[in-house]
Amino acid sequence: MELYKMTRELLQLKFQGDFTAASHVIQKWLEKSPDNKELKYVTEYLTNSYIYATACEMQIKEANAIINRLREKRDKYKDLSDDYKELYEKLQEKTL
Repeated sequence: MELYKMTRELLQLKFQGDFTAASHVIQKWLEKSPDNKELKYVTEYLTNSYIYATACEMQIKEANAIINRLREKRDKYKDLSDDYKELYEKLQEKTL
């Protein structure tokens, strides 16, 4: 899981870097051609892509938080179950 997390973090950093670089290039083009409608569309498309990628990242983080909470609950109840099993076995020994 650590390798997956590291890979995802590296991909996120690469995405951020690529997005920043592309934004700077488009910004320079827009400064030279402020009336270029195609560049304005590209800016909008790039912004929408960024919003989508960020939303996906947020959903992944939320899902991971839910999974972690469920794992903690599972572990807690597993420990409790083990305690009851041990108690049951001790009681069985005394009644037999």
